[in-house]
Amino acid sequence: MVDLRKTKVLVSKGAHGPIVLFKKGENGEHLIKLATEKLHWAQYAYQFSHEICHVLCGYENDHQGNLWFEETLCETASLYCLRRMSVEWRTNAPYENWKSFSSSLRDYTDDIERNRQDYLEITRTGLPAYYRKHARHLSTNATDRDKNGAMALVLLAAFERQPRHWNAIRWLNSSPSPGDETFAQYLSKWHRAVPGEHAGFVSSLAALYGIPLEERKLPEKAPLTE
Repeated sequence: MVDLRKTKVLVSKGAHGPIVLFKKGENGEHLIKLATEKLHWAQYAYQFSHEICHVLCGYENDHQGNLWFEETLCETASLYCLRRMSVEWRTNAPYENWKSFSSSLRDYTDDIERNRQDYLEITRTGLPAYYRKHARHLSTNATDRDKNGAMALVLLAAFERQPRHWNAIRWLNSSPSPGDETFAQYLSKWHRAVPGEHAGFVSSLAALYGIPLEERKLPEKAPLTE
């Protein structure tokens, strides 16, 4: 589980990326490299939201077969953050003169969403069928933005309805992934790791992919004493 009190990041411009490095900084900082420049403010926010999501997911350099799901969550985080910023900044921007930029933030995400062509396939066939069709490709092409981005549009609705469950991603990579770990096993591991308040939400995300998870047993209540 990621300890937010001990989480530090160092953001800089990178020649390649955007990316968060596995190598840490001198003081244990997560090193985030952004691939943008000049006045592309929405792009800065979009890229940073994606990379900080990797940090909060507890990204690890182990089995990469299910990394595509973490990438999808991070694409979801980018859309979620900019959409929320576009709403908040209308009346509560960090600086008064930033309020007018709120519509540009929403325009940026709207343009991205319009270009997620694979989302049409998802709406036509359903996410479970889409996942089954592309599972092999995803397992070896974790950063296929067309596919990550299309699936992110489905997950976005779930997180926007219940934003308190963003906290669940801190347990996504709570233990190492063995080389033969399936997607169902990966989700089950996450489901077992999260606090009880997030278990139902993780189950609902798995259900979006057509993957049932075993119901978690609640701890037994202590018997009443007279």
